[in-house]
Amino acid sequence: GMRDYFYKFTQEDSDWYVNRYTAMHRPTWTVEERDEKIAMYGSENHPDYRRNVLGKHGDVQNPLFVLHRLMRCVDLKEDSDYNEEYQHVKVNAEMIEDVGGDIMNCIDLPMSHTKFKTTWAGMDVGMTNHPSEILVFAEDKPKKGEESTLRLVSRFHLERVSHLNQVALILWLMNFYKLSAFSMDKTGLGLPMFQHIQELADKDKRIEHALDRVKGYNFSSKILVDFDQTIPVEEFDGDPVEDTAIRRNVLEFSSDKLREFVDSKRLLLPNDRDLIAEFQGQTYTYDKSGMDMYGRKRFSQGSFHALDAARMAILGYVQFGIESFMREHMKVKKQEPVFDSFMQF
Repeated sequence: GMRDYFYKFTQEDSDWYVNRYTAMHRPTWTVEERDEKIAMYGSENHPDYRRNVLGKHGDVQNPLFVLHRLMRCVDLKEDSDYNEEYQHVKVNAEMIEDVGGDIMNCIDLPMSHTKFKTTWAGMDVGMTNHPSEILVFAEDKPKKGEESTLRLVSRFHLERVSHLNQVALILWLMNFYKLSAFSMDKTGLGLPMFQHIQELADKDKRIEHALDRVKGYNFSSKILVDFDQTIPVEEFDGDPVEDTAIRRNVLEFSSDKLREFVDSKRLLLPNDRDLIAEFQGQTYTYDKSGMDMYGRKRFSQGSFHALDAARMAILGYVQFGIESFMREHMKVKKQEPVFDSFMQF
């Protein structure tokens, strides 16, 4: 459907806007192309023909992002400083074999990437037929009182890369970027990787920070995301934290948060075409029935590994405060003072 749109720049005052038009509004639209599209969609009444070509409302699943809001987050100027600095690294098994079997011989990031003060990463783990995606975001802290933005600074697309090489890259990225959190899937294929990192960090003083900072999440589970401040103190049973806990499904919560970041332009994306296509293509509904032999989710259409990595990174970012607080609470377990300390959330 996406290729039936075209974009046109318009300038208002000093800002450039990208406007989206459907195919039939394009200056080069021809009768032949119209017939070709009808053939492609099967009929003029097909909902996708009505939506993508005529621009009318078709009963298609809701996209995750409103397109013009998503495009507002993208730096389309190819030679901008940001696009020059952004790194999209693609590595596959053959490339690694060519350099002696060590993935680190394929990785060469500019030293300018070590200057980001605060960074966050997310990963979607794949192995055999699915690639792994790792996205690293730099947090840009604005003037006082404004909220931070997260800017995608590097993307690692790994195809058929061995477990050990993926673990080596994760630990190296933790160190290189001084990541505040590296969030990944700890189900299916992600589980042995997550456990392996924890074991290595437990044994090696130089990487022990990975114990706290590599976060494992499960898209189908529920996590504590906030506290309900409206519950009167006298209704607490025992633990004020548990009694007021608000829990949400990880997939829905991370999708909502990612959408909030896009809507408020707090997510900045480079001019990376297939990343943008992936962000445009995902809809609200996952194909729940699609599981492969490893119990890994399979999507109804296309694959959204980079998008899942973005969900993970955002999740690690928004959960950082509450998880630090919960770790302290688990250590302290003193009822009264704890209650005061979480009122600020």
